[in-house]
Amino acid sequence: KGSFIMMGDKPSRVTKISKAKPGKHGAAKAIIVAVGVLDDKKVEKTFGTSDMVDVPILKRTEYPLLGIEDGFLQLQTEGGEMRDDIKLSERECFKDVNEN
Repeated sequence: KGSFIMMGDKPSRVTKISKAKPGKHGAAKAIIVAVGVLDDKKVEKTFGTSDMVDVPILKRTEYPLLGIEDGFLQLQTEGGEMRDDIKLSERECFKDVNEN
């Protein structure tokens, strides 16, 4: 839980993992529920417990927030340039940010 996995072709954050018992002729299964990092969409997928899964390589960069204009964040890069191509997420936890 909290780790990252590729669900299809999208990087996602794992929110829940559960296991299904093995059947008469089968192996145990892992049911993974994850939320897309880029689109916030919930995805559920079943894997064999011995399956290899792809993990994305993510780079986290923090920028100072200068403002918000038309739903896009105005950020300052390390070089002092302004970046305004990132849209503010529509998640419920960001609703107050958009209104102020």
